[in-house]
Amino acid sequence: MNYIQYEIKDGQLMTPKPIAIHDIKNLEVKILPAKKDTFDTILNSIATMASSSLANGDEHVFVVINITLNSKETITLPIHKEYVVRNNLDYHDAVKQARKLIETLKRGKTMTKEFENIVIDPKERKFKIIDGTTGEYSLDDIDTISILNEQASFKGKGEPFLHQVLGGITFSSGAMEPQLYVGLKIKMKDGNNLALYVSKKPVNFNSDIYHHDVKEAQNIKSLLNKAA
Repeated sequence: MNYIQYEIKDGQLMTPKPIAIHDIKNLEVKILPAKKDTFDTILNSIATMASSSLANGDEHVFVVINITLNSKETITLPIHKEYVVRNNLDYHDAVKQARKLIETLKRGKTMTKEFENIVIDPKERKFKIIDGTTGEYSLDDIDTISILNEQASFKGKGEPFLHQVLGGITFSSGAMEPQLYVGLKIKMKDGNNLALYVSKKPVNFNSDIYHHDVKEAQNIKSLLNKAA
């Protein structure tokens, strides 16, 4: 059987258009009837294929994996290049190969932790900040992590978290009830400070959304500490 070999590299499934593992929402084995140009159709991911309950016998089929992304896009991933006969040895082996790849992808997804503002990849020993000091950094370079509140009017201006809000009062001026961003100050071993903002918009201290953001910040901090 001529199986297609897929490589997982840098948190991506290497296909003609690489698929980020953390973007995968669902994986499912599907059986497609073999028709003219079926293989080319699969490779181009032109259509969303559905499984069918077809008669047994010498039915020619392709075993594929349907990948549903967080964006709801569906990609059909072929497992082999030539059709197999349903229920023969090659068919069962192809299904086994498909399930094996699904388990590999699920393990990779488990290892890669994704939030809207950060992607943590322990296997590759790196994390990517999406909102804050954007870029990719090494987990091995993390020194300390603190959960802080940045005064909203100073977000993205100068060194991170110089203007903090403590207990509803700004650290610098004593003004009451300023809006803020909950975030993480990540001190690196080289002395640089990185900012990761958890709040998607300015929030008020002690509000429901503030407590939600603090809880998410604590979760991210815990995952980073475990991975570092």
